[in-house]
Amino acid sequence: MVDINLQELFKPSTNEHVKFFKDKHFLYPQMTEAIKHIAQVVQLSHVNAKIVAMVGEAGVGKSAISKEVKKLLSSDSSLKHQCVYTELVSRTYGKGIYDSLLKAMDIRVPASYKEEDSLNHLCRLTKKYGTRLFIIDEVQHALPHNAGAKTMEVANALKLLKDRTNVSILLVGLNSVKSLITNQFHVRNSNDKKAEKQVGRRSYATIQLRPVGLYKKSQLHQILNGFSILFAEIKNKFDVSIIDLNDTEFANRMWVASEGLIGYMAPIFENALLQVKPGEQITYETLAKAYETCNTNDEESASLFAAEMGVNPFTCNEKELNQLKKVIRANQIGVSTEDAA
Repeated sequence: MVDINLQELFKPSTNEHVKFFKDKHFLYPQMTEAIKHIAQVVQLSHVNAKIVAMVGEAGVGKSAISKEVKKLLSSDSSLKHQCVYTELVSRTYGKGIYDSLLKAMDIRVPASYKEEDSLNHLCRLTKKYGTRLFIIDEVQHALPHNAGAKTMEVANALKLLKDRTNVSILLVGLNSVKSLITNQFHVRNSNDKKAEKQVGRRSYATIQLRPVGLYKKSQLHQILNGFSILFAEIKNKFDVSIIDLNDTEFANRMWVASEGLIGYMAPIFENALLQVKPGEQITYETLAKAYETCNTNDEESASLFAAEMGVNPFTCNEKELNQLKKVIRANQIGVSTEDAA
């Protein structure tokens, strides 16, 4: 019989060091460049507004950048709705996009509203508040698997939204979103193509976010250095330490664990923090447990190569680690594993 006080497990825990980690952030090169690009588009609002897409696979940092842009545009609390952020759900098309933005502006959309009513209401609100940017996240949910009337509806809705409000639009989503800008849909008729071209003419160069490659050591180490500085603060405030994040071995293991996706690095660190108390250190063993927890609870993370192969990057031997590096690099640069050796 195991002697354990189960009630202790359910006692409230402050986990202040975890909260501190979640509330902090740092800028890394790809994030900074993306924000500069978006800032140029924002400056065109009310003059010659544009549509820009920011695309990349899950975990590459799209949400972090979107939230940072919203934060920067909302720094003056007296200026409400300078940036309007919304996240689309499945099968959201023309009117649904407008209604989603209205809800983000604290408007309860009347059931009687037609698409034109929703758009007119947005026009009034953006003029009232001087809105400078719409951020529409998870845009892939507005793109039908089979192009057709809905393709034209989405393209038309975005065209009208930009033209009528003269507010720039940031479309955020998976790589498939780029097709709305670059006219790569397999459309059935010329009307669909025409609508997409209208969006293309009103657009700005797409921001393509990519995983940090292991060969790009400077960028990877800049990201890990950012985490290192953050953990130095945690050490000073909460007496929780971590192994050397600037060590080459750690860089290799974390890169394999995350495949260069910063969105997968942060949850591993966060889960590791949950396992330790003040006075303790986060070790490779702690990180290994955190990695297993993240890949058990997150179906998206579980699709990573190391998880699929049943190998833990923080505890595997050097031969296994090198094999994983070859497989991941080959997948990222589109060559065979032999070529990536």
